[in-house]
Amino acid sequence: MRDLNLPKKTMQGWLITGFGLCLVGVSMLAEIQTLISYADSESLTEQGLALAMAVGLIGCQFVFVGAAIHVWKTHKPLAWLLAFFTLLLFVLSVSGTAATLQSWYATDTNKTLKSSDEYKTQQVLIKQLLNESVEYKNMAQVSKSANHLTKAGEQLDKSKDANRMAQQALLKLQTMQPHAAKSGEALAGVAGDYKWVIWYVLAVLIDVCPMLCFAFLTVMNKPIFIKSEITKTPTVKTQTPTVKTPTVETQTPTVKAPPSRRITKANKNEIAQEIRTEILNREFGDVPGVRAVMRTKNISNHGFVKSVFDLMGENGELTRQENKTWLLAL
Repeated sequence: MRDLNLPKKTMQGWLITGFGLCLVGVSMLAEIQTLISYADSESLTEQGLALAMAVGLIGCQFVFVGAAIHVWKTHKPLAWLLAFFTLLLFVLSVSGTAATLQSWYATDTNKTLKSSDEYKTQQVLIKQLLNESVEYKNMAQVSKSANHLTKAGEQLDKSKDANRMAQQALLKLQTMQPHAAKSGEALAGVAGDYKWVIWYVLAVLIDVCPMLCFAFLTVMNKPIFIKSEITKTPTVKTQTPTVKTPTVETQTPTVKAPPSRRITKANKNEIAQEIRTEILNREFGDVPGVRAVMRTKNISNHGFVKSVFDLMGENGELTRQENKTWLLAL
């Protein structure tokens, strides 16, 4: 069994957590909107499944980051597998976010375009030209019935001209670009056909930043594990024979050494964290030793102190040298 000792979260840690979760929410909502767009709008089952898929996939993406870092030193194949699926989920999430940004842009620009005076004027012009075309065609039919063939031909020509002008006006309406009224529209207008680059850059930032936040928190808040079993140092009793002299009796005063610090289940995590902090603060120099820590901290339990050094080595805070000494990592 192992006991977990987590360091306290600082204000920086809380800020990183808050901002990371905020961007996770944005990425999750974008993915939800993308997947729900594929579902039947009248089917609650399909929409519910799309919602569950989006939340699960995006959640796994960010959880896998910390999990891969956590098992990197002990289970490298699992860490590589987690990293691979994190990459796949990242590509999926970025594509969904970019598609959502493009959808927002297209919806907003269409509203701006259709509410502009130029667009409305062009619609009125098309309607008038189509009406004229129909009127000339009707007049041509009347002239033809009255045996005014020349006049009927002229009216048919005018009907065709009005219809052709209506088609040209319709083509202009379809290619009409809105005037940028917002900063986002202005930025996309500058990019032109390359505005997808802007969407993908924003999508990558939205997904990468929280991944970096959670990776940082995983590294900084990596716990220390201390074995529950406390290794007891056996005590050896020795007896020194006393030599008695008939004439002189001498008595050597005994100086009692202070009692060693007792390691118990209640205080072992606190003492382990205390030793770790002092080592990282270089109170034992760049080359700390187990014996030096035992002397300074007045601890006789060699196995306990050695386990702290071993676990700091696993966490990358200490490095074991060829001469079996420990070197503090930079």
